[in-house]
This record gives sequence, structure tokens and C-alpha cells, in this order.
Amino acid sequence: MMDARPIYPHGWHFKARNYAPDGITVVTPLARIDYPVRYYFIDYGLAHRFLPGQSHFVLDWGGRDDDVPELERLQPYDPFKVDVFTVGNVFFKDLYQVYTLPNASLDRQTNYCQKYLGLEFLADLIGFMMNHDPRKRPSAETALQRWQKIKAGLSTTTARWRLRKPDESVGERVVLDTIAVAKQGIRSITHLFNDDVRAILYQINT
Repeated sequence: MMDARPIYPHGWHFKARNYAPDGITVVTPLARIDYPVRYYFIDYGLAHRFLPGQSHFVLDWGGRDDDVPELERLQPYDPFKVDVFTVGNVFFKDLYQVYTLPNASLDRQTNYCQKYLGLEFLADLIGFMMNHDPRKRPSAETALQRWQKIKAGLSTTTARWRLRKPDESVGERVVLDTIAVAKQGIRSITHLFNDDVRAILYQINT
């Protein structure tokens, strides 16, 4: 669950998130890269609680991700490693998974492509988290460290660029890229002026 208050500072309608609480005024969320949000894990109906020193291996049918290899049959498993696989699978399916182009023949491999372009930097992390052997799968802490290393190597432009779909036409790509560049330019100018204002106020106050 996401706490959206940072990107909707004035609130949003309980039924239509693109509207203010009055249900009339249209609102646009702020960018999460500029206004970080906090995510929460909810629904602990399938969770396990472990006491200090207690074995982490459990025997049941696991969580709600049907793709976890060790849950294909009833056997003891480490739920922490299942969680890592599940998060990696979310990244894979929501951001990276290949799909079939419309009206494409299923027997032609060339008809498959990534869901979004430009996210190749996630491939190693996803593969790391989704290793079929849970013993070779990282802990959550190690996966986070790997992500932080990847993020540190990304340029600001790459981090802020829009998600591009592979089936965009040339016209769509030109228009959407132009809008993305304009938004980035406006943001850069805004930050430049904000920095100047803060510097002036600092000089006045000192």
C-alpha cells in the first residue's frame, strides 16, 4: 500500500484519485522521484512470525505468487527467500516482462518484445532475485544493496525519462519525447530559480 500524501499534498477524492476531495477539481500527482512516497506491507493473513533463534523454514502452501519454484510442491521453504522472489517477480511482470505484439503469430519469437524499453539495467537484479535455487537467491538486504549500486550508476536523465513502449509509432514517440523533454526543462528551470531564491534568503538572514 502506498501513502500518496507527498504527491497529493492537498488530498484526493476517495473514489476518483484524479480529483480533489471536492470531487470537482482535477488534480495531477507530483512526481515520485521528486516527492518520495512510503510503501507499506499489509494483509498479514499468510504471514509467519519467528521467535529469536527459531528455524525460518515452514511447511505450507506459501503466499499468493504462483511462480515461486519451491512452492510447486509441498515442502519446507524459507519464506524470506520467497518474499525476495515475489518482489523480483513484481518488477519482472510490471516493468520488464516480454509480451506478444497485437495480431502476432505465437510461433514467431520475433513477435515478442519487452513491456517497456530502456529498463535493461533491471535485468541482472531481477534475475538475481528470481534465481530458481533459493539457496542462491539473495537476502532482502543484499538485493537492496545491489539495487542501490545500480541506481548510483544511473544518470539523472535515465532515471527521469518516461517509460517507452516498444509498439509506439514514430509520431507517438516524437510527441511523447518532446513532452518529456519539455517537462524536464521546466523542472530544471524551476529548481534553478528555487536554488537562487534560497541563496538570496540565506544571504539576507546571515
